[in-house]
Amino acid sequence: MRFKLYVVILFSLFITSCGTIPKDALRLTQKSLELRQIQQKEYNNVTEKHMLIASANVLQDIGFIIKESEQDLGLLIAEKTRDATNTGQVIMAILLGTPMDTHQKIKVSLITRIKNNNSILVRASFQRIVFSDTQYQSGVPTTMEYIKDKKIYQDFYTKLDKAIFLAKQGI
Repeated sequence: MRFKLYVVILFSLFITSCGTIPKDALRLTQKSLELRQIQQKEYNNVTEKHMLIASANVLQDIGFIIKESEQDLGLLIAEKTRDATNTGQVIMAILLGTPMDTHQKIKVSLITRIKNNNSILVRASFQRIVFSDTQYQSGVPTTMEYIKDKKIYQDFYTKLDKAIFLAKQGI
């Protein structure tokens, strides 16, 4: 019995060790590079501490709750919960008993990186997790995705620009 088990394990290891990693497996796609471009912005003449404070203030102003903050790493994580009901899904749920999206969590992770002595690179990444109710379970995640809408990032950075300006003025 043990001999058969060893043979199966040895055969499995032999089969799986023959595979190779494709050359382009870790290469970023053009879409991921474009997303990175809209997610980040460079700021001059501001300290990392002031950048994190201004970022936290902006996120709180637009309804986010700060969940994690690590100044030494230049990291902020925040989230907010919003309604996700859709009229079409409500009708389908009533007629056919299909699941219906109930709420969504919008999460943001913000990372700062000192580029040189007086320049900081800020990258904000917004994600969306949609939850639905089924007949057996409540709050089941149905959709998890990055938010790729350029306007959301532009609006965030416009507000961050104003917050940094006010912080520099001591207001």
